[in-house]
Amino acid sequence: MNQVLESIKIVTTDPKFVTINKENIGEFCNNFKINTIDINSFQTKDFFKNLTDERKFGFILTLASQNACYFGEPKWTVSFNGEEYDGYYAMLLSFERALSEGNDLTNSTFLENLTLEKLKEIFRGNVEVPVLDLRLSGLKEIGKIVNTKYGGKFSNLFDSKDLFVLLNRIIEFSIFNDYSIIDGKKIYFYKKAQLALTDIHRIMFKLDRFNELTAMADYKIPQMLRNLGILIYSSDLANRVDNKIEILHNSLEEIEIRAQAINAVDLIKNELVKKNLSVNSIDIDVSLWLASQDKNIPTKPYHRTRTIFY
Repeated sequence: MNQVLESIKIVTTDPKFVTINKENIGEFCNNFKINTIDINSFQTKDFFKNLTDERKFGFILTLASQNACYFGEPKWTVSFNGEEYDGYYAMLLSFERALSEGNDLTNSTFLENLTLEKLKEIFRGNVEVPVLDLRLSGLKEIGKIVNTKYGGKFSNLFDSKDLFVLLNRIIEFSIFNDYSIIDGKKIYFYKKAQLALTDIHRIMFKLDRFNELTAMADYKIPQMLRNLGILIYSSDLANRVDNKIEILHNSLEEIEIRAQAINAVDLIKNELVKKNLSVNSIDIDVSLWLASQDKNIPTKPYHRTRTIFY
């Protein structure tokens, strides 16, 4: 993933909107504890345990493809046992419900033949899930490519343990090919591709060079880093984020938020390694994300960007 770290230097070397407070990185590192256990994650659920390995590969890839852009007024939620769930957990419940109703999101032919009406049914909630049309085109493309290039088997796509071989395959799907362009140069983020690879690594088999993954630049990681005083927004950007004014996708402000989040986590990792902790960027990312799910922690708003990539 040096490609990611190298590419973000275009904006992290001399940022205009988002800076890093390195003193607060030190304070964070002094109190850091690895938290990689998420008891609500799908690998602990009976419905997932009962899938064949072939379907598990499909589940991991298609769920990762949809893990993006949940905000709105009102926020999209899904009901389960009398409670309302939003964000990632609402999507996970939608997938579980879909499988129980015979809508096989782990089957490439089913994906290729998906219709907008069927996907609305699958993702039904209190309101329509954001960017439904982009979700549909992404799933249909996954189905088509798996059918035509991998013989209709997700396991054929995941027949290597080399992180970068799999990464290059996953970003063939446009819904995973997450980058921005500044001054004609690409800045790579690959948030959802890295998410899929993380789940493959911790559930299916260990990937070579897994420790080279970076943080996954989404909404929540920058939000938590800002809450810790590690990311500092310019006054204008802070005002827009705090007032939930949309930050345009591919704008310099959005690119800096994402790039500096990756940069900050890499700096944190390097500091922790100096303290002889065996830690990688994903450990830090997961710990920050789990902290963001704690409703008892007061946080500033996250930035709003309408995109299918995170």
